[in-house]
Amino acid sequence: MLTWYIGLVPLLTAIVAVLSLVVASIVAWKALQEYRLKVTQQRMEWLIAFRTRLKSDPTFRKVHGLLEAEAESDARGDLNWTYEERRDFAGFTEELELAIRAGLVDNDAGMRLFGYYVRLMFKSERFWFNMDPTHTCWSTLHEMSQRLSLPWPARDHAP
Repeated sequence: MLTWYIGLVPLLTAIVAVLSLVVASIVAWKALQEYRLKVTQQRMEWLIAFRTRLKSDPTFRKVHGLLEAEAESDARGDLNWTYEERRDFAGFTEELELAIRAGLVDNDAGMRLFGYYVRLMFKSERFWFNMDPTHTCWSTLHEMSQRLSLPWPARDHAP
């Protein structure tokens, strides 16, 4: 009575195995898409956090404003920034570079949003006044300037 069923067992087993493989492939593909979306969202959150810090922190606003003022004029007046403000801004730039290296921030997006200020900082002689850019603590910035083909400041800068 069940002899007709016994002949179908291998065929049904193969069909179930193929269907299981198809379903598993679809689930894996969807999981990969979700993972990529989550990584993209996390990168965007990092980028927005960096931009928010740059634009909302009073110290950073002051420094990038003074960098712009220096770039727009050749005036030799006092730019009225402290060592601590410049050090913190350089530290922020190092954090950005480390986030780019770690893949938390896309290099192109990071440079589109922050590249202008990074370039102004590297080109400013007054920014580096009384700071030793050859010190090893600035090695990340030095590597960043090499990667961006920007001139690295010399050791001594006159205001």
